[in-house]
Amino acid sequence: MKKILALAPALLMATTALSQAADYTLSMAHAAIGEENPINLAAIYFKNELEKRTNGQVEVTLYPGGQMGNDRELVELVQDGTLDLAMPTVSKLAPWDKAFSAPGIPYIFPDRNVALEVLNGEFGDYLNTRLEPMGLTSIGWFEGGFRQITNNVRPITKPDDLKGIKIRTMPVDAHIAVFKHLGANPTPMAFSELYSALQQKVVDGQENPLINIVANRMYEVQDYVSLTNHVYSAYIVLANPESMENLPTEIQGEVKATLQDALRYQLDVIDKEEAGYVKQIEETGTKVNALSPQQIGAFQAKISEIEGELAAMIGEETYKVLKDAVAKASSN
Repeated sequence: MKKILALAPALLMATTALSQAADYTLSMAHAAIGEENPINLAAIYFKNELEKRTNGQVEVTLYPGGQMGNDRELVELVQDGTLDLAMPTVSKLAPWDKAFSAPGIPYIFPDRNVALEVLNGEFGDYLNTRLEPMGLTSIGWFEGGFRQITNNVRPITKPDDLKGIKIRTMPVDAHIAVFKHLGANPTPMAFSELYSALQQKVVDGQENPLINIVANRMYEVQDYVSLTNHVYSAYIVLANPESMENLPTEIQGEVKATLQDALRYQLDVIDKEEAGYVKQIEETGTKVNALSPQQIGAFQAKISEIEGELAAMIGEETYKVLKDAVAKASSN
């Protein structure tokens, strides 16, 4: 007679849950490169936590690292319902509505706390209403850290240091205008072309969060990294409205709550990892310099000279709503 082993209740429940098909499935994609990228780690956290919290009712399928396309392509896939969720950089929505380039204005946010309060508050709601005509909705935000400048000419410590430097930027009008005003030669190009452009000296430098600089080994082809913290790199978490509406109300709430917890997890990861990124870069011989508050103030003062031009680029109404939200958050 065979001996029958009793399963522990918790294991039995897990086994039963795994044997049952999920009631709801969600597909989620991002274009961030690297398994250890905070965007990817946040996506994995979201998947695992949501599946656990819903007792297997929801299954999330991840498509990381650009498997489903670049940021713009991901937006289009969410619009047509091929994808349920995607996390592009918010500026990639600017071709549909220039208001979405507003969070990318250099030095618009004094720090992360203000940025997150603004994006998760009234200004975030304002942007969400503008998603409706595009066939999209937002369920929250992730971040990539602040953007920094790298180049092969000199350390960047003051606005004049950028004069004559050919720097790759994203194709964002506000970024291009600011770098032109600072005396640089901004050169928009696809991120996929950037490393070879730096290697072949097609451009002198670029600007990206530290995680992108490290994950893509840009320090191998750059002599200087300057911690300018000039742009808060915000990722908007987009959802297909019909996909969300097809979920029961309580699960919709769990999706949004889990996303907020994934953001908090991601911020902890970024805090812990960025000091290590600096050390890793320095160990290769690339020089890293941080800017003091006074030095950053000089950049802010220079950029303020074209405030009217920047406001016109994103829309006067949008600019006012954003500035008022920043002022309110900064006073809290």
